[in-house]
Amino acid sequence: MSERGALLQERTPELLLVKLDKPSEQKILSSIQELEELTAEYKPYWLCIRNAPRNLIMELVKVLKLPRSIAKAAAQAVPTRTTSVRLRKYRALMFITLEYINYAKGPASINFYPVHVIISRDYIVTIASSNADPTAQIIDRVREEPTTVLYMLYLILDEVINSYFSILELISEWIEGLENGVVTDPKQYHLRRVQLIKRKLTYLRRSSWRLREIVREILSSEYLSTSEELYRYIQDLYDNVLEVVDIAESCRERIADLLNMYLTSISNRLNEIMKFLTIIGTIFIPLTFITGIYGMNFNTKISPWNMPELNHPYGYPLILVVMALIGAVMLMYFKKKKWI
Repeated sequence: MSERGALLQERTPELLLVKLDKPSEQKILSSIQELEELTAEYKPYWLCIRNAPRNLIMELVKVLKLPRSIAKAAAQAVPTRTTSVRLRKYRALMFITLEYINYAKGPASINFYPVHVIISRDYIVTIASSNADPTAQIIDRVREEPTTVLYMLYLILDEVINSYFSILELISEWIEGLENGVVTDPKQYHLRRVQLIKRKLTYLRRSSWRLREIVREILSSEYLSTSEELYRYIQDLYDNVLEVVDIAESCRERIADLLNMYLTSISNRLNEIMKFLTIIGTIFIPLTFITGIYGMNFNTKISPWNMPELNHPYGYPLILVVMALIGAVMLMYFKKKKWI
């Protein structure tokens, strides 16, 4: 078990039972067995479970007579490397796994926490981690007015989709900040950050695609056939998910452009360095040639042709002046050609 998973298991489970046709009636349960005693009194109800260990989920499956396949899926309450968003339909209920995005500081802190939702005509059950629980805001929203199971599903989906919008807004701001840095002064830090954002964005895109399919299936399900108003609400959510997918795709394209921009900037900087070194090397070629000639040790006393200028009183200053003139002329020529 991972360190994060072990930490979750150590946390105290929280169970809150809400009577949906009278939301002000809320009861904190100490065990699942209490639910069995209150089922008839509280229907339709919402059971909100946080930090559920595996044994508690097994008890829930037994009390509500749920398919055993739900127990294994619902026991997952920590982030995974691959998206876990999916919908399973059973004879009298639906089991949905959503992903609520939690963020602390920086791209590395973005995590996708599974939120499991079990929906029947008489109840809705949510299972989530206290680290990332969309129901925290929903409890206050439903406290005043009676609601239904399907409207609760709408509220949960709405909170989840809002978490996608919030993260995409942050990612857009990060990309905009990176664009300025990459153009003016590209560094390894920029590359690492771009790659990290790209990984998180890739996961978010896969998750949003799955979420789009889930909302589409809910729209076509028989659960919404009795409520035209709720159908419109879910249709609005579907439009929002489509917008999330579009924004995520736009951010992906911007990240790809940013990566290309970084590589281009690094290549341009390297070209500038190579051009500078080439110019310096080109200037020193004739100077090296001259110094190489006068570095030969010919004896001027044996023959008058053996570098007679070495005996000239101003030979050394003259050679330095000639070398300086050659360098200056070459620099003027490079500048005229706009090479520097």
